[in-house]
Amino acid sequence: MNKLVDIFCDVDDFCRVFIPEWEKHQLADDSRKRQRDSRMTTSEIVAAQLTTGNVHDTKPVAELAAGLNGKLYADKGYISKKLKAELQDSGVDLVTNVRKKMKAKALSL
Repeated sequence: MNKLVDIFCDVDDFCRVFIPEWEKHQLADDSRKRQRDSRMTTSEIVAAQLTTGNVHDTKPVAELAAGLNGKLYADKGYISKKLKAELQDSGVDLVTNVRKKMKAKALSL
């Protein structure tokens, strides 16, 4: 686990230096650009995968979560008993919000 923390810190340090420099070299034009703060820093994104429009978002999750343990936070689109069971078998706890008309669920700490 310490290696993961070390890697996160290295990536975070890199992003804190690189991104401001990268933004300085962006082409300037008169169009309005959204520069609002996001909820995650760039270094907090562990993995990403682009899929075609006919692939359900839950399909690549198991592959992306391979080798991880602990909690995996996702939005309501990832609510699936099958996916939650698969991830729990590999040591990952899927944490999502609940949809309307769903019973609230207890979260383990």
